Amino acid sequence: DFYNLESNTEGVRTESAEAARGLDLKTRAVWEGHPALHIIDNSSDFPTKVKRVVSALCGIVGEVAPSKHLKRRKFLARSFNLRGAALNVQTVNCEYAYLISSDGKQHRLRRRIADGSILYTHIRRMVDQEGHVMDIKNNITRREYLELLCHQDPNRMLIRLVRQTFAHQNRQFACNTIVGLPPQNLARISSVPEDMEPSTEGPLKDINQLLILTVLTDSDDDLVLPPASVVAVEKEVTGLPEYSMFHLSKRGAKGSTTPNAFQGDGEARRLKSG
Repeated sequence: DFYNLESNTEGVRTESAEAARGLDLKTRAVWEGHPALHIIDNSSDFPTKVKRVVSALCGIVGEVAPSKHLKRRKFLARSFNLRGAALNVQTVNCEYAYLISSDGKQHRLRRRIADGSILYTHIRRMVDQEGHVMDIKNNITRREYLELLCHQDPNRMLIRLVRQTFAHQNRQFACNTIVGLPPQNLARISSVPEDMEPSTEGPLKDINQLLILTVLTDSDDDLVLPPASVVAVEKEVTGLPEYSMFHLSKRGAKGSTTPNAFQGDGEARRLKSG
């Protein structure tokens, strides 16, 4: 209803509504899987749509939005079944290492592997005066990554996950399979069902894993979750610290280790000693 060529007095629209919709879908398909993808639909009037765009951009660069903030909602899942759905799924492998902090802020490194390429990122978490959480992300070189890895917090293990992203109802969802968690870390989450089944698909299979569905949204009212046949959601866990990677990374008893803990540490130590 809002898109028409009759009101196109500036000449900026040349496609019909159907052609424009097709171009939107092609553009979205190219960017699906990108960690900073935001889909701004036409569910609101144009001034509100502009505010949503500004809010999304502010969240990416770590600035306070002049209007409302995007919210990352998180859901505990029993299983993911993306293969049977007609979805364009992008899969990446991520490793997160938490650093010793001297400024009171949370610092972590991300090693993101997709299609044979590796992207290294330093993430600094900040909280503004109103209590809004913002992650400021800076891409770094491999050498910078290894130098920072020398300052990895010895009290926290490396978090490894498989992230599968897809678009549904104008939202980008991420199915996160956090793998290699020791039983004592999972035991800290008292509300995880005892009959929780491990994921039945993906490149990694581990019974000591946690399935988390995440989505960025600027409204709690119009969120439509994927059907249960695709993602079996147990409950919403937004804001519960025990389901955060920071909480899950905490080591248990002294000397406890896991097979994938501190992967890449040897390379970092060799760099430091050399």
